[in-house]
Amino acid sequence: LIANAVILPPMINTSNLRVDAWVTPPSYTGKAPILIADGGKNAKVETTTSSRNPNDKKKGFTVPQNSTLTIRINGSEARHVEIESLNSLLKSKKPETKKTSQSLNSEQTDNQKKTKEFHIKLTENGPVKLTIDTIPLKVWRFEITPDNPPIIGLVELPVPAESRALKLKYRVADDYGVLEAKAHLKEIFEKDKSATTLNNKEERPLGSPAEFPLNLKEQGTKSSEGTTYKDLTDHPWAGLPITLYLSAKDEGENTSNSPEINITLPEYEFTKPIAKNIIRLRKQLIMAPSESPLLSQKL
Repeated sequence: LIANAVILPPMINTSNLRVDAWVTPPSYTGKAPILIADGGKNAKVETTTSSRNPNDKKKGFTVPQNSTLTIRINGSEARHVEIESLNSLLKSKKPETKKTSQSLNSEQTDNQKKTKEFHIKLTENGPVKLTIDTIPLKVWRFEITPDNPPIIGLVELPVPAESRALKLKYRVADDYGVLEAKAHLKEIFEKDKSATTLNNKEERPLGSPAEFPLNLKEQGTKSSEGTTYKDLTDHPWAGLPITLYLSAKDEGENTSNSPEINITLPEYEFTKPIAKNIIRLRKQLIMAPSESPLLSQKL
């Protein structure tokens, strides 16, 4: 357990001390703030134990991940205020440990210089302990409801529409709502790498990966199906086998990807022999740009 301490200006008198504390869930959860310490009552030693009931102040508090705990201390003349918690203002820069430590933010108002306010981002289960001049004043216990990443996946295999646009049909879901979804053209899928190998050197095909937004029923949807049509016939990879995947991001900035699949990107259909031959040579040029002198002669 790591203690975060700040020094305040001379001994504590709890009769003049007011402690207010509340939890503000992220706005995208749609949940109301939770009052956990009423400063209208005299400050006294108070302990809560864990509970799954968020409305039961005596047993503890269940709150959404990334909620903000605000502790406001008014009338304090204490020399030392200590807040002990696994949570802190910033995310840990070391993923191998769950314990983080940082000096807590302290603010003084102009009209009440004895007022101190602290903000803690709640990401870990466990207690938050408030100690003033070695007196353990408050202990609050929190159980964090995780913000799960969104889910996205294809409902059916992508197919070309009559207009030759790529048709994608998919489903998205998230506990609080999906903010955005995208489709990604990752790379050309090469079944036979020898097609792009010249003099034992691998070539990078022409063209760049691309991405485009997917239609959502509404921004912040919790669960829905959607369909997007995208004309990619002018993309250099049109008519070639490519790797595609979908991605989604929720309000909490969590992201996830669908499994990758290999498809052939739709292209214009030509019936005349000369046009078809030109398209065939264009594909060869995309796959093996170093052969451009030879292909230009054929053109």
